[in-house]
Amino acid sequence: MTDKEMQQKILNICKESTEKNPIVIFNQIVKNEDILISMHGPIHHVVDGAAFMTAFFNAGGKINLQKRKLSIF
Repeated sequence: MTDKEMQQKILNICKESTEKNPIVIFNQIVKNEDILISMHGPIHHVVDGAAFMTAFFNAGGKINLQKRKLSIF
């Protein structure tokens, strides 16, 4: 799977999430067997950012989630 495909999978998981806890969102992403994440790899930082922004948005935070998520890739 390419980095672009992994990024799209991460976005799809975040779009479908209604979770407000970033740790739960992070775990949902990393448990997806299609997404290969190395603890010290660059995709790990993408997942962190996506999980925190998704949780903030789901908790009522006022951000343009689609624009912000795309900016972390």
